[in-house]
Amino acid sequence: MWGILIPLLIGVAIGYFSPGRQDKSRMFVRGLLWSVLVAIVVIAIGKLTNTNPLGFGDASFLGLVISFAVALAIMMLGVWIGDMLEARRDRKRGAAPPRV
Repeated sequence: MWGILIPLLIGVAIGYFSPGRQDKSRMFVRGLLWSVLVAIVVIAIGKLTNTNPLGFGDASFLGLVISFAVALAIMMLGVWIGDMLEARRDRKRGAAPPRV
């Protein structure tokens, strides 16, 4: 279970605290790089403690690869959610829309 919560919370924080509304391609690339890093750390913790980060199955190679893919996707979702929350906060404050 912790393998889902940690990447989601870190992803929301990255998306929320990155300045300004991000264009989707740059946000995707930046989020992907952070996601790979966080997923590797989550998998390393799972391997060291001999537990599956998702909370089901064992810590076999296949289980950890699936956990890596899920952590990557959850982190990307978190970055997207954080960016949406930041844009919503800025709209409530009455900030000017971004110029393109």
